[in-house]
Amino acid sequence: MTHNTPKNNESEQTRLLKKEAEGKGNMENESKVKNLDSAKPAKKSTRKKQTRKEAQEKTRAKAIEGPEEPPKATKGKEEQDMMVPATALKEVEAQRDEYLQLSQRMRADLENYRKRVLRRQEDDRLDTQASVLDGLLAPLDDLKRALAAARENHDFDALFTGLEMVQQGFWKALAASGLEVIVAAPGVMFDPKVHEAVTQLPHPEVAAGLIVEEIATGYKLGERILRAAKVVVSAGQPAAKENQKHKTENASEKEE
Repeated sequence: MTHNTPKNNESEQTRLLKKEAEGKGNMENESKVKNLDSAKPAKKSTRKKQTRKEAQEKTRAKAIEGPEEPPKATKGKEEQDMMVPATALKEVEAQRDEYLQLSQRMRADLENYRKRVLRRQEDDRLDTQASVLDGLLAPLDDLKRALAAARENHDFDALFTGLEMVQQGFWKALAASGLEVIVAAPGVMFDPKVHEAVTQLPHPEVAAGLIVEEIATGYKLGERILRAAKVVVSAGQPAAKENQKHKTENASEKEE
C-alpha cells in the first residue's frame, strides 16, 4: 500500500491547475474567434453602406456641376508627326506671296486695258465726227460765197445756182460718211420698216398700198434707220358714187 507524499500531491495539483488553465484559455480563444467572426460581417456591411453613400453623393455632385468636360486631347506622337515642318510652312507662305503679287499685277493690267479701250473709243468717236465735219466745211464755204454774191449783185439766178452747189456739196459729204436716202417715190410699195404713213387717201390711178407722195425724205446708215420717209399712201380707187360726183364736177367745170 502506497502513501502519497506531499510532493506528489503538489505535482498533481499543479497538473490539474494547468489543465484547467488550458481549458479556460481554449474557451477564451474560441470566444475571441467567435467574436471576431461575428464582427467581420458587421464591418463588411458598414463598408458597403459607406460605399453606397459615397456613390450617391458623387452622383448628386455631378448633377449639380453638370456634365463633365471631355478630357483635352493631348498631343500624341501621331499629331506631332502630322505637324508641318517649318521649311514647308515657309514654302507655302512664299507661294502665297507670289500668287498675291501675280493677282495684283493682273488687276493693274486689266485696269490699264480698260482705260486704253475707253480712250480708243473716245478717239474713234472724235475721228468720226472730225471726218464728217471736215466734209461739211466746203459746202459751208460755197453757201457763204453764194450769199455774198447775191447780196452784192442782186442776182437771184446766181443765188439759186450757188444753193444748188451747196446742196450737192452737202450730199457728197454725207454720202462719204455712209448716209443713204430711203427710196419713197410715187408708185413704190409702202414698207412699214422704212416708211411712215402720214395719211391714206383714195386715188383713181394709184392702187391701194402704193405711195402717192413723199412728204419728207428718209435716211439710213447701213442697216440703221436714222429717219423713216414720211409719205402719203393710196387707199385705192374711190367708190362709184364718188366717181360719179367727180364726173359731174368735171362736166360742170367744162360747161362753165
